[in-house]
Amino acid sequence: MVATDIFEQDWPGTPLYNDFADAYEAIGSIRQAANLRRVAASFPFSEPHLHKEKREAFIDARYDKSTYCVPEWGNALCGDKEVWERLAAFYARCKKDFPVLSVTQTMVEILVTGEPIHS
Repeated sequence: MVATDIFEQDWPGTPLYNDFADAYEAIGSIRQAANLRRVAASFPFSEPHLHKEKREAFIDARYDKSTYCVPEWGNALCGDKEVWERLAAFYARCKKDFPVLSVTQTMVEILVTGEPIHS
């Protein structure tokens, strides 16, 4: 994943990027949450989560193909394995609170462990 991935699509329900950062904090990924907030705040327009075309234009104007990132952003959001490990641990602790195993949860399990976790 490159740092721009989270911004290149409209997420279902168009949540605020702070919602993603809050989720990172909930699983203990404090540094990653701060980086996400910093990067999301760098868009020079309000409500970037609602403006895919503006996000794309902003990214395209700054994207450095040699480093696969927007230089001001660095690689702070690139494939941080710690987030996936913390998410897996959080899910393992709290899976009883998720009565229906969703496709997203299964994908997290596969990404972290290589296969679905069976209860």
